[in-house]
Amino acid sequence: MDKIIFLDIDGILNCSKTFKESFEINRHYRKYMDNSSYIYKLKCMLSEISVDKVRLVKEIVDNTGAKIVITSAWRKLRLFPLIEEYLVNKGLPIIDHTINTGYRGEEIKKYINDNNIKDFIVIDDEIFDDYDDFILNRLIKTSFYEDGINEEHIEEAIKILKK
Repeated sequence: MDKIIFLDIDGILNCSKTFKESFEINRHYRKYMDNSSYIYKLKCMLSEISVDKVRLVKEIVDNTGAKIVITSAWRKLRLFPLIEEYLVNKGLPIIDHTINTGYRGEEIKKYINDNNIKDFIVIDDEIFDDYDDFILNRLIKTSFYEDGINEEHIEEAIKILKK
């Protein structure tokens, strides 16, 4: 099976700075669009994703051949199929998302077991209570309040996936 990146979105593809910037963009959209419209909501969601952060994750993919499985709460949104399409068009090979049990570590381990995954990393800005050593040893921990994913994280991810 392929190398897998279990990817969260908040705190990886965005950060507090991205949210401040998207607030300004969304304020502009509100002037011209019905804020209950599907398109308005999609534009607001996409404005929260940093293209630069997407490029950084793509760097991991390009260097390792890894595929992406989404673990983020974003996967539960009605708009997620369109957000996923946007990310795929930006070069992220999203192949699936985890099921929703409410326990991220459990969700990741179930996916690994069900799909016979041997090589993986988890990129997340949170450490969940059910993250055990199995996951923690392959966790790339980012920070929403600092800058999301950065070059240091990319190097660490590539190193783990190339072992």
